[in-house]
Amino acid sequence: MFLYDTLDPSHPMSAETMRAFTEKAAAIMEGSVVAAQAWQRLWIDMTFGRVNPKQLPDKIMSIASVSATPARRRVRANAKRLAAKGFLGK
Repeated sequence: MFLYDTLDPSHPMSAETMRAFTEKAAAIMEGSVVAAQAWQRLWIDMTFGRVNPKQLPDKIMSIASVSATPARRRVRANAKRLAAKGFLGK
């Protein structure tokens, strides 16, 4: 459905496709803000000596995880909604 809506320029996008685009854009923005805040916290902690070099890989992986949280939450919600509408196979 999503592919059909985006590949055929003469076909108007369905409400579901428009919602998907909007939700993905919102998840990207939210994740970007969360990541920027986490990076800022990390730099401040490093400046004041609260992070040693051995902790850095774990801190960076933590930033990646928290920045992906908005997308994960929306993916789960989308799957639940689409399954209820019968769009997902069983």
